[in-house]
Amino acid sequence: SIFVAILFGEVAMIVTSFNANSQKYRRKMTSLYEAMDTMALPITLQERVLQFYDFNWSKHHSLNGRTAMHDFMDELSPNLAKEIQMHTYKE
Repeated sequence: SIFVAILFGEVAMIVTSFNANSQKYRRKMTSLYEAMDTMALPITLQERVLQFYDFNWSKHHSLNGRTAMHDFMDELSPNLAKEIQMHTYKE
């Protein structure tokens, strides 16, 4: 019974986090559309900007191109960070 409650709580937290991130993405895209429209950017340039954000979101779930890994890598010792990079990029 306690296990089910904990599991249910964890799933609820994951769903809430996912929804919050999705809302953040939608707000960012809305502000991008508005800004590019205000600047009267050519459609081809607007598409490139949107593709950049779409790629970062789909690949890294990031709006600025930095992955969660990069955010915590700055806090690690240089040797540990290098070891993680070697493991991540070994292919």
